[in-house]
Amino acid sequence: MNTKHTKGEWFVNYHNNEMKVRARNIMMGTICTINDIIETEAEANAKLIASAPQLLEALIEAQKLVSIARQYMPKQVTNSHKFEFENISANCINKAIKTATE
Repeated sequence: MNTKHTKGEWFVNYHNNEMKVRARNIMMGTICTINDIIETEAEANAKLIASAPQLLEALIEAQKLVSIARQYMPKQVTNSHKFEFENISANCINKAIKTATE
């Protein structure tokens, strides 16, 4: 998996009426600046962007768990539930990881 994003924890910094997403491991390095018109949306967007590295790591771990769970799925699980499980894995987890890393 090729992750090219800035490593480390990201956080939201309020500076001169702007919201900046920054990385803790870069001295004052800005990942992005949020300039949404609606302040509540700007703050929500900034927090979502700042959580991106943690979300990606969580998805990678979830992907590993799905592989393990697939091996131990009980026979009593219905086909529709198996399909839903595979659908979530393929269309949500794997797709999001691919989008973030390619």
